[in-house]
Amino acid sequence: MRALVGGKDYGESTYNRVTEASRPPGSAFKPFLYYAALEDGFTPLTSFRSEPTDFEVNEDGDTYSPGNYGEIYAHDFIPMNEALAVSDNIFAVKTHLYLGPDALVETAQRAGIEADLSPIPSLALGTQNIKVLDLTAGYGPFANNGKAVEPTFIEKITDADGNVLMETEQPTNQVFDPEKSYVITDMMQGTFDPSMDSYTSVTGQSIAHLMDRPLAGKSGSTDFDSWMVGFSPQLVTSVWVGYDDNREMNHAEEGQISKRIWAQFMGEGLEDELKLDFSPPSGVVMAEIDPETGLLGSEECGIAKTVAFEQGTAPQKSCTEELENEAADTETREDQREDDLPEQKDKFFDRLKKWFQS
Repeated sequence: MRALVGGKDYGESTYNRVTEASRPPGSAFKPFLYYAALEDGFTPLTSFRSEPTDFEVNEDGDTYSPGNYGEIYAHDFIPMNEALAVSDNIFAVKTHLYLGPDALVETAQRAGIEADLSPIPSLALGTQNIKVLDLTAGYGPFANNGKAVEPTFIEKITDADGNVLMETEQPTNQVFDPEKSYVITDMMQGTFDPSMDSYTSVTGQSIAHLMDRPLAGKSGSTDFDSWMVGFSPQLVTSVWVGYDDNREMNHAEEGQISKRIWAQFMGEGLEDELKLDFSPPSGVVMAEIDPETGLLGSEECGIAKTVAFEQGTAPQKSCTEELENEAADTETREDQREDDLPEQKDKFFDRLKKWFQS
């Protein structure tokens, strides 16, 4: 453990908010959900529709109606890697309900989350209390090839002559699959990637300019809390900001504080460390993907995005095949019409997003 700050002034309060306080992490809980989804056969391109949705939660017809931040929706299908980057709540709840009630609870517990979690629909949005220390440790497997490491407060004690009186071992436990852990890490790097912006901005956009090395992470917020949790290959850091009396936060003025603290600490804490990239295990492939179609990219389709996949799960078709199919369909429709249509443009800007995996 590199550092622990339990409050802003020990003289005013000895209460340690890292080890004692439990607060809802909001969307910072979503990486565990999407790891569970990978175990169920999802890929970063698996899509759901982002739109206002009423979810029936029992046989009595009761509904749960979450909303996206600012009530902003794609009103279209979006892939899972984009849903994480922009923190789409509808996508998260659909995923949670598709997986079943226990998948997320079991995945979080495997990562080291010791809180008593209930498998309710809103768990996907991080509505249940978790300690800051637990959430930090829970992100460890994503940064460490699926291996969990228990937080250690005292590494070594020596006497005045340098003799080691006590030294703590830090055993690791393989709790997650290395390949799936890397895929989630790659998705969390998208949190800071403005090229992932589509119908709304990625949630880490405000601090992307403060980062000078590869980092992955996820922010989270409730009416009363602001979180930023993330890591490099060498360091995992969590920041929570809020009020002890559970006052609502003014997110317009205070919502970015946790992100700025996190970015500054990561920069200073890694100042003397090598700027390492995340290294994919042998079972991961990197593929150039066309954002419009979700197929393999090509110059004819425009700028592609590099996406990590477990071996055997990346798309096999090229986006050029989709363009050719659309062109053929358009030509057929034109031949069937009696009236002349305006000349078709080379690219089909009004086409629907189709996310194939074959």
